[in-house]
Amino acid sequence: MRVLITGGAGYVGSALVPALAREGAAVTVLDRMVFGNFLPPQENVEVVAGDVRDRALVRRLVPGHDAVIHLAFLSLDSDYEVGGAVAREVNEGGLLNVLAACRAAGVERLIYPSSCSVYGAVPGDRLVDEAGATAPLTDYARYKLSTERHLLATDGLCRTIVRKATICGRAPRQRLDLTVNRMTAQAVCTGRIQVSRPERVRPSLHVQDACRLYRALLAAPVERVDGQIYNAAFESRTVLALAELVRDEVPGTEVAVAELPGGDTRSYRVCSDKLRRDLGFEPRFTVREAIAEVRAALAGGAFSEPLEAACFHNARGQREHDWSAVPVTG
Repeated sequence: MRVLITGGAGYVGSALVPALAREGAAVTVLDRMVFGNFLPPQENVEVVAGDVRDRALVRRLVPGHDAVIHLAFLSLDSDYEVGGAVAREVNEGGLLNVLAACRAAGVERLIYPSSCSVYGAVPGDRLVDEAGATAPLTDYARYKLSTERHLLATDGLCRTIVRKATICGRAPRQRLDLTVNRMTAQAVCTGRIQVSRPERVRPSLHVQDACRLYRALLAAPVERVDGQIYNAAFESRTVLALAELVRDEVPGTEVAVAELPGGDTRSYRVCSDKLRRDLGFEPRFTVREAIAEVRAALAGGAFSEPLEAACFHNARGQREHDWSAVPVTG
């Protein structure tokens, strides 16, 4: 199988690409390299430094692939600091470029990682499934929902959407700004985790389980997954409970609750029964294992300036990047 992965040098892509290559897939990566390239050299992996906004480049790369996994997205949960025009061009324009190229080239399937953030704030302990109401609270979630709709309105190829939980765990291109990873870095580096809105509920998904899921979708019969939306969210916990789990893994950590003005109000318990029923998918990795992996890497000095370096924090890295450096053509 030949697979094109946009954004393939990012957090999830840096774990997914080597896994697919080890299984014999020929993988092409298209990535702007905002955070650098942490992909190990592999014989059946081609890495192209480029931008999904570049229509001509996308049209050139897509033909010859059996499937596309579209990871390329400005992934922030707060309002975009890179500017609304850039966010729209990358998030919506990039997907539309990829969709058009896939249809023109006869690509069989496209897998699109969306987010549980589209559900917004679900009251109480109610589980929300894929048919549940969407009420995005951030620009990130609004773009995820609008791009889902673009995808479902396009025919001519198999389209599958994954509404994933917050990713955690160790990957070659590490993120330390996501909930579990951030708390672990704070615990190891400062001995203190500060929690705001502790009652908010967040499900988690280990980065290795995310990779397993995308691989399972590549192998699934087209007729089973075409036009489907799947929640991929496990181990739902309150933010406070996540902090306490990190404290258990990093002894001596203080957990402090302090309400901050504004802040993140998203909260959702998400049902993933459809994924279990249709694909038989079950997670193999736990949040506790993710904490242990990130803690070990931090303790071993794997990350330089983990709380400050832009390469570990999407908002900082994207804010500092020159988004006009690659011309948009076509």
